[in-house]
Amino acid sequence: DDLEAAAAGTRALAQVKRGGVTVAASIVVAATLLPWVIQSFRERHPGIQCILKDGFEETIRDQVRRGEVDLGVGTLIEGEPGLSEVTLYQDHLVALMPDGHPLAQRGSVSWRELARHPLICMSAESPSRALADAAFEAAGVQPVPAYEAAFSSPVISMVAAGMGVAALPVNVRQLSRRAGVQARMLVRPTVKRNMGVYSRSDAELTPAASAFLQHMREFVRSNRGLPDEAADRSA
Repeated sequence: DDLEAAAAGTRALAQVKRGGVTVAASIVVAATLLPWVIQSFRERHPGIQCILKDGFEETIRDQVRRGEVDLGVGTLIEGEPGLSEVTLYQDHLVALMPDGHPLAQRGSVSWRELARHPLICMSAESPSRALADAAFEAAGVQPVPAYEAAFSSPVISMVAAGMGVAALPVNVRQLSRRAGVQARMLVRPTVKRNMGVYSRSDAELTPAASAFLQHMREFVRSNRGLPDEAADRSA
């Protein structure tokens, strides 16, 4: 009975023809994953309008809570009040350095090695900055950032300009390669990050939003549009 009900629910979502869905995401996710998700979703549901709001990742959860968006895609933080979470996949943090940098000769880079170079960081409110700070502390170092930026795109550009090195999630590789920036696995420790979708726990999703969430999960399972390093996907 449960299987039949689930199958019936899937069929019902596939038949949703009208409505709208608004999705909040960080700039990197909005530039690297969601355009392909939205395009393939619109091929199935041409009558559903999709609005993408890119911005600060640290504001996504509050946007969902306030009902400004239906769904928020970003780094999952456990125990967020008023929110339901669906895990999409797991990735990790990488070291970024310009072409020709000594660290680019290595297959992987430790957090201690990274700390020996001028460091370019995301702002203190960023979830990925919190992960990086915790990793530096676990490695026994507390580097002082040489530069900070609110978005990953200027961090990548500053690395490309030779101003320093950075630690960012692996999905930035789809942008950093175009800027002449190398990425290497960060180790000792390896830092994993759960990426997923937030929605309000006190309200049901609209049929259009439910259909979009289901489609996004199916898209991620197929591994299309994701970096190779994001192979540890959640079912």
